[in-house]
Amino acid sequence: MAERKKVRRGRNGGVNKSERIRKLFTAQGADLPTRDVIAALRAKRIKVSAAHVSNVRTAMQQAGRSANGRNSKKKRGTSLSLESLMAAKRFADATGGVENAKQALRALAELSA
Repeated sequence: MAERKKVRRGRNGGVNKSERIRKLFTAQGADLPTRDVIAALRAKRIKVSAAHVSNVRTAMQQAGRSANGRNSKKKRGTSLSLESLMAAKRFADATGGVENAKQALRALAELSA
């Protein structure tokens, strides 16, 4: 089994800069301006760049999203019964094909929203 790397503790109590930025965003909101985050951390004698703050903010906002940008926490039903598939085939045949069935379902989704 591979050995775990030893974690280095810094001068700021063992918490890295990114964690400090995340704590500020959770305490004061993710819409906190970058310059205010930099100023708050500078008061604690922690030097961060605007790019670092922006990268942490973006990572926090994208947490819970998959690589394609969709929400990965959403549960989707993946198991379809044979009866459901047969009903979908009958619907596609009745509408004139799969593309027409897709258009009909999109229109239905817009009406529902």
